[in-house]
Amino acid sequence: MLILTFFVYGGQKWAMIATMIYWTFSKGIQLFDSSGSPLVIIIWWTAFMGVFWRAYQVEQARSTVSQEKKKESGISLYCSNCGVKIKNGINFCAQCGEKIKKHKKK
Repeated sequence: MLILTFFVYGGQKWAMIATMIYWTFSKGIQLFDSSGSPLVIIIWWTAFMGVFWRAYQVEQARSTVSQEKKKESGISLYCSNCGVKIKNGINFCAQCGEKIKKHKKK
């Protein structure tokens, strides 16, 4: 479980799902083992599943934002003639036909 916790802390979505599955099986076994109050077990399961699910949603959103940033990083040039955004690797502006001047990044 400690290794799984390390991956959850690192933001690995698969580890979060594995933790939710492990937590469900663990609490299910406790319910049938009758070592504690069923109501308390269900309350603990519900509380932690909410936390695990929210962490999973945060990582999903973070992944989506990261992918959008990667897409936007391909649009970094502007046409010096008309000001339209130009994707990297394009030699001529699609709007006005102006030759795109390449600048070296520092």
